[in-house]
Amino acid sequence: MRTASEIRNDALECLRLAQEAKARGHKAALMIMAHGWALLAEQADAVRAASGDADQEVEPA
Repeated sequence: MRTASEIRNDALECLRLAQEAKARGHKAALMIMAHGWALLAEQADAVRAASGDADQEVEPA
């Protein structure tokens, strides 16, 4: 199980890798992955807020 912060770090790592990518296809794929991680982090935050548990981790779907 992962926290929203950990998931957000994955998004940032994808963005970093996208900046370094040479091929357009790789850059695009990494940007899409970063967006997906960012959306998942938002959902994790929403679950945490709804449950009232600040340390809740997210189960994979």
